[in-house]
Amino acid sequence: MKIDIPGKGTAEIHHALCDLNGTIAAYGKIIEGVPELLRRIQDELKLDVYLLTGDTNGNGARIAEELGILLRKTANVKEKAEVALELGAEHCVAIGNGCIDAELFKVAGLSLAVMESEGLATKAALQSDVIFRSIHETLLFLLTKGSVIATLRE
Repeated sequence: MKIDIPGKGTAEIHHALCDLNGTIAAYGKIIEGVPELLRRIQDELKLDVYLLTGDTNGNGARIAEELGILLRKTANVKEKAEVALELGAEHCVAIGNGCIDAELFKVAGLSLAVMESEGLATKAALQSDVIFRSIHETLLFLLTKGSVIATLRE
């Protein structure tokens, strides 16, 4: 997926790196509508979708399998950023809500913060490119042509 990111130039995004708890799941359960939107991200945008999680609730493997996405267990903020660097950070869109996502947000080509029912850590918010009220809005933002330019244009 090629997108023009104002202030950063044209990016070729190949990977979506999604946090689990507080981002695509609330209190350990996948948020309704997320599976369908992630399938659209995979099918329409041709992105490899990764679940990056410290696996607080021990359900990461089951959820990744259920969603048909790749799993990378990440125990801390440094490990999350390292996944992006391994994949080519400039080719990654990062989606998350916690302090553990802040370093990932610094290195990713595009960083999207989500404020679902579990909240949004200030550190993550300050490192993000855009903040959303829900995971649905976040994923639809990626799926809607021109939304990145409309939001980030200076």
